[in-house]
Amino acid sequence: MRYLGLDWGEKRVGIAISDVEGKISTPLKVVSREALIKELFALREEFGEFEIVLGLPARTDGLPGASEKEVIKLKQELEELGFKVHLWKEWFSSVEAKRILDLCEVKGGRKKDSIDKISAALILESYLRSVSGK
Repeated sequence: MRYLGLDWGEKRVGIAISDVEGKISTPLKVVSREALIKELFALREEFGEFEIVLGLPARTDGLPGASEKEVIKLKQELEELGFKVHLWKEWFSSVEAKRILDLCEVKGGRKKDSIDKISAALILESYLRSVSGK
């Protein structure tokens, strides 16, 4: 089964995709929030069926994060459109993505887009490791 990881941001959504066995996560692209639904249908045409892993930002104190309601609403909307969606709690994926890019000395406009799609890949990788038991 192929999976798609989503990192829901204030303005944009990072997207990552797994291989067909659901073992390897790869950063794919970044789209605006407004373009997400259309993009998901296009990706389903391109890659076939997939399940979505939607990052649910969690706070370290266990309280709901600022965007939690938005993410839950998005999950419901995607399910109404026929997508199977898994919420996956995530902490600091954007911070970790930025750290990775800093280590690779990525700068400028490419860095901003890269943070979002790498965050999505980190979320997806965490989910895939969990379901595979590794």
